[in-house]
Amino acid sequence: ETGHLAKFGHVYQLTNTGCFVLIAGSAREDACLTLIAHRVSELSLIPGIVVSDYDNNAENIEIPDDRLIRQYLGEPDDHIPSPTPGQEIIFGKTRRRIPNWYNLDSPVMSGVAKDGDSLAFEAAARKEYIFAHLEELIEQAFREFEELTGSEMSQVYASGMKNPQAIITIDSGTFSVTEQESWADRKTDLIRISRLSPFPEKQIQEVISKRRSVTLIEPIQDETTFETDLFTRIKQVNPSGTIKWYHAKSRSVIREEDLFLAADHMKNGKEPKEYYLGIP
Repeated sequence: ETGHLAKFGHVYQLTNTGCFVLIAGSAREDACLTLIAHRVSELSLIPGIVVSDYDNNAENIEIPDDRLIRQYLGEPDDHIPSPTPGQEIIFGKTRRRIPNWYNLDSPVMSGVAKDGDSLAFEAAARKEYIFAHLEELIEQAFREFEELTGSEMSQVYASGMKNPQAIITIDSGTFSVTEQESWADRKTDLIRISRLSPFPEKQIQEVISKRRSVTLIEPIQDETTFETDLFTRIKQVNPSGTIKWYHAKSRSVIREEDLFLAADHMKNGKEPKEYYLGIP
């Protein structure tokens, strides 16, 4: 069987928590993304979640040594330039790398009761001054990690770029099917999203822009509606309508046979465009 996250449809609910969400497909990727998430959280002051999507088998992995980690993350007491204009309003030109919110030398008001209007202003300000900069800070953290360690990390992985068809999942286990000789006949690349939130629109656009057909495979979550927020967001990346979209729902786990079924469904131009895999 391939894939692990398909067993846990609730992973999608993490996108509503206000945290950024990264998905690790191996122990090594887990270690690297944890460091990157730490860096993003320190820069943005927004919490992050790293979801582990792989078999927890003992394995030897190479991770940055202590020296590189200290160079990448720095020390908590370091003072850094405030990364965003909104943080400059709060802290000034510089701030402690990990802010000390209970500092007698720099007192702040935190946790006070607010009325409805104040809560509305706070939500609007948080979106404009905090979350609006999250995308660029994530890009910065990934870029700095790659430059320092030489390890190439991606927020959207693609098994290739030349085939006219593509299947998108968030499951790390699906890529093994590309090693099978019979898969080449399907002329279908696999795409894995490793950043669930914020939605990696630019990266998705890069890997699907020249496709003829694209299928998103997701686990069955809600019986009342077929289309999901993720499918809606992915379709909006290609508003010109040049791509033929398919949406497939899998059972508890995405199996290799499901990937073959989805690839053949696109290749033959079959209907319907919304369907269940392996369920009569």
